Amino acid sequence: MMAASMDPEKHIECLMSQLKTARSEINNLRQQIKSLTHAHRKDCEEIQRKLTNWKCTDCLSRENHGQGTSTANKDEDADLSLKYIGKVYTQFPEKRATPRQPGICPDLIAKLTLNNDILTNPEHALEGLHEYSHMWILFHFHRNDSTHVRAKVAPPRLNGLRTGVFATRSPHRPCPIGLSLVEISCIVDNTIFFTGVDMVDGTPVLDIKPYIPQYDNPHAGFPSDNTPIYQTNDVSDQEDLEEENVRIMDGDENGGHYDGNTSIQNSSVEESFYNRSNSRIGEREAPDGEEGEEPPSRSINATDRAMAATTTSNMSVRVPNWIDQPRSPQPKVLFKDSVLAQFNAYSNAEAEEKIRTIRQILKEDPRSVYLRSRLGSNCYVFRIASLYVSCKFNDEQHTVTVFKISEMSDP
Repeated sequence: MMAASMDPEKHIECLMSQLKTARSEINNLRQQIKSLTHAHRKDCEEIQRKLTNWKCTDCLSRENHGQGTSTANKDEDADLSLKYIGKVYTQFPEKRATPRQPGICPDLIAKLTLNNDILTNPEHALEGLHEYSHMWILFHFHRNDSTHVRAKVAPPRLNGLRTGVFATRSPHRPCPIGLSLVEISCIVDNTIFFTGVDMVDGTPVLDIKPYIPQYDNPHAGFPSDNTPIYQTNDVSDQEDLEEENVRIMDGDENGGHYDGNTSIQNSSVEESFYNRSNSRIGEREAPDGEEGEEPPSRSINATDRAMAATTTSNMSVRVPNWIDQPRSPQPKVLFKDSVLAQFNAYSNAEAEEKIRTIRQILKEDPRSVYLRSRLGSNCYVFRIASLYVSCKFNDEQHTVTVFKISEMSDP
């Protein structure tokens, strides 16, 4: 009776609204089918490539023995066999929404565990690393699915524009090697706990190196204008020190370094500096086994002095404008009330950490240019450990709304 008594215009309006919703859902399904078709095609191509190039061990051995000198030299230039020293374990099991840089989620803790099969006592290799606050991690982009080398890529900050791959931090590189600067939290046996995560869970590690500002920070390698490197009360030593100042600013031909933040004011400070290193400032340390030999002297001429002064006065660090000013603005992250209510199931500290992590990831817009142009405001889902996060982007209003979270029963 109520349906029969409904105003025909309202009935038509209700039907049109339902039809519009159905069309929207059909369009979303079509977009998802396109994405799945694209992923399926890439998987098939990868499988076909591996099947085509697969050879048994005997065949590879015969090929290697039968190659000529020129071919062998060519292979030596093209191939390099490396062993993974360990793996990184993070809260990002998928490439989707993994932070692109270490500073995006600076509070998340990850761990790097060294392999026992590479080093008999891997914890011995970590002795002394606790004295550093940061370290470099060189790792392999093992989840890359590219089948060809790209000379140009489209970074998300350029919003579709392309630039040379070596002018970006893109993971799609001719040699898929990544480099991240992370902060060391603690070291337990053969495991390093660190913050500054931008790697997928299970990422294989090629090497780790301590971060040393005197060597790695371009600002730390040069003194400020009119700041003496040495100050001494001994007038007889002044000429030698002035010549040493120019040597330090110029650096040796192999790459000298100087900590511009350290101004040696007296003998006690100078003594503490030399306690940290047996080498003279501005000279590289001697190779292992040659520490006792005198370093080769280098004469300083007028050209060297002029170049040193020019280098020091013009010292600056430059980056492209799109690094600091991306073409696509950062979206504002919003949470539905129902989602905030779901976080009540966690403790206050855990809920705050999860909300902060989700906000840090989404405000950097983790979508690729392809997803941004194809999917638009469709549902975007990603994982943080066992938590699934569902959200929608509104590129016109520059917002992203988290409308659902769900825990995996078995992460």
